[in-house]
Amino acid sequence: MALNFGEASKFARSFLSSVRGRLVKPGFLDQPTGPSSMVLCTDESCASCSDRRKAKRGVRIVFLCFAATHPNGGVKVIYRQAELVAAAGVESCVFQPDVPDYNTKWFSHGATVERVGHFDPRQDFLIVPELMATVVARFCIPAKIRYAIYVQNGYIMNSFGSSSSEEVELAYLHASLVLAISDDTAEIVKLAFPGLPQERVVRMRLSVRDIFKVGSKERIITFMPRKLREHTALVMFFLRHHVPPGWSVVPIDQMSEDAVAETFARSGIFLSFSHLEGLGLPPIEAALAGTLPLLVARADHLELRLLEGVEQAVDLRAGQAEYRIDAVGDQA
Repeated sequence: MALNFGEASKFARSFLSSVRGRLVKPGFLDQPTGPSSMVLCTDESCASCSDRRKAKRGVRIVFLCFAATHPNGGVKVIYRQAELVAAAGVESCVFQPDVPDYNTKWFSHGATVERVGHFDPRQDFLIVPELMATVVARFCIPAKIRYAIYVQNGYIMNSFGSSSSEEVELAYLHASLVLAISDDTAEIVKLAFPGLPQERVVRMRLSVRDIFKVGSKERIITFMPRKLREHTALVMFFLRHHVPPGWSVVPIDQMSEDAVAETFARSGIFLSFSHLEGLGLPPIEAALAGTLPLLVARADHLELRLLEGVEQAVDLRAGQAEYRIDAVGDQA
């Protein structure tokens, strides 16, 4: 669930651009550096922090993420988990260091969005996405603020612009926890950082909103063109004369989360394009809606094999009176 390489590159360029010129290169253990929106604050008279301190609320879990203006599964999962932490009675919020004032519009959520980046090592625990790890570690380590790195992909751990592999490793070794979104992600974290105590690597579990439900199924094949755009366009070109009679191909693009759920509810088959992801969210959402996910990755002769896969999936659907989630799980 994670960012694919194209999205990761876009977010990394945007984020590093927003902090470039405000980062000091000497090392992690000097004065706190990092995004200008993040400030070490232990001032008891600070107007932005005094209410929290007076209330003595205890630890605050702060989920950092990018200000995503377009649908992104990783960001959605972070917001959802911030909601669940708050529902468990622990203060939590989301902070977007690149654009603190941004209001997300493409999905509904109940998370608290913090707009003032004041952090206190006595109260705050930060959960940092892997693409921000080294940049935020430059702030957290000298400030003595505890943090966890949330690895939602795993294959982009070294995609940190000008950060060296040594800086990346130092960020992980100083983390209190490394949260892994899947078994695969947990294993590659351990592979990349053998010096990291294994007990610090914690396997996370997804939580998906209950809006993804089985609906009245139609002969619809869905796909998301934002995933591997060039490759997706090529596959659609080869597929155009081979869609079985009565079936249509519908792109899921620039839709709200509710609209995606409604489309999956009607869809029979979902073509999931992906390249090196720790755990893709859309195939899970599709399966919960009773839609058969057909996973697609780059490979030789892929188009021919994909046509065979679509034909088999259509035949499978034709033989089912109802679409059940357990049937999807057995066949996917």
